[in-house]
Amino acid sequence: ITPYLFSYAGLLFDLFVFPALLYPRSRKIAYFFVIVFHILTFTLFPIGMFPWIMLFLTPITFSNRFHFRIQKYVSKYSKIFPESIK
Repeated sequence: ITPYLFSYAGLLFDLFVFPALLYPRSRKIAYFFVIVFHILTFTLFPIGMFPWIMLFLTPITFSNRFHFRIQKYVSKYSKIFPESIK
């Protein structure tokens, strides 16, 4: 019964997490579940780098404001972005 539980839980997670990430009010809780899900899959299944790649690529669904804040923070403390982008 455990494999069925995990497969259906993964199916439900995949179906509902993307719309939840796109909706601003549920984005934080959805990302929390993304973190829990992918750390759990990393510890339970030997699937390589996939969980870590998905963890770091999931913020692509966040708003533009989030990305501009990250860019501003990074440019403040490093020389990755030129000053003209600010």
